[in-house]
Amino acid sequence: MIMKKLIIFLILSLTLAIADQINVSNAGSDTNGDGSSGSPFKTIQYAIEHANTSSGDTILVAVGKYVENINFRGKDIVIGSLTLTTSDKSYVAQTIIDGGSPTNSDSASVVTFLGSETSSAKLIGFTLQNGNGLLMSNIRYGGGIYTKSASPSLKHLIIRDNANSISANNLYGGGIYFGQYSDAFLDSTVIINNGKAFNFGYGGGIYLNGRSDVSLDSILIVNNKAGTGGGISSPAKLGAATHIIKRLDINSNQANNGGGIYIGGTASGIVKMYNTKIRNNYAAVNGGGLYITRSQNKIELYDVSIKNNTADK
Repeated sequence: MIMKKLIIFLILSLTLAIADQINVSNAGSDTNGDGSSGSPFKTIQYAIEHANTSSGDTILVAVGKYVENINFRGKDIVIGSLTLTTSDKSYVAQTIIDGGSPTNSDSASVVTFLGSETSSAKLIGFTLQNGNGLLMSNIRYGGGIYTKSASPSLKHLIIRDNANSISANNLYGGGIYFGQYSDAFLDSTVIINNGKAFNFGYGGGIYLNGRSDVSLDSILIVNNKAGTGGGISSPAKLGAATHIIKRLDINSNQANNGGGIYIGGTASGIVKMYNTKIRNNYAAVNGGGLYITRSQNKIELYDVSIKNNTADK
């Protein structure tokens, strides 16, 4: 009897382990697939919204290009390329989510977190491209990633060629928009060639809201452009936010003000920057590398190299 119960327990445990991983492949089917490795789904969003997908599950995505815009729908799930299971970073460039053909042109961020997802919601190992962002009051937010009231963990991403040709009055976060109450973590990522023009919008690479505690670690931010903060922009007043920036290389970005970074702060809100390079950035007006916008702002810099940046005024 004991042996029979043990066998039943092992079978149930194995079934649960398999059920916790949902598979997606270009060769799969949303109509006939069941999400197993032998019969995967075809699209990531279908896997997210499937009735059997719940917080704690992992969606493993095979190599290929997925032309879709995905929304985590408030689920604390892990969505990963084969980088997740193999630690092979070459899969990042081979596994692409292309947001250039949204079903709703007003909701055109490649990836959206808008449902109180926590740090257990993870996106790992993808290239995100051709997103145009969420449109609200004729302003676009977050071409590659949009977060609001959500705190996801983001790692091993290439965020490229987003918000390059948008039609809107303004833009916040060509690559990523970290909205209010988004205490997110971004790690080991490349943010390249996002934003429309060096005289348009805020945060060609990243926009940091003044009411979020965002941590950035080991990020290359290169060739992005915006009117304010070519690489990174924050509001002039940060509220009570604390942004932690570590091991960034902010290189060859362009803006009117703050070619590399345009930064704000208050008595309580602060930016802390460690082991970071700010180099080769350009501003048409002020602050080729770093523009600190208010005399009352607080910023802490530790082992930060600022060199070879230029500004016309």
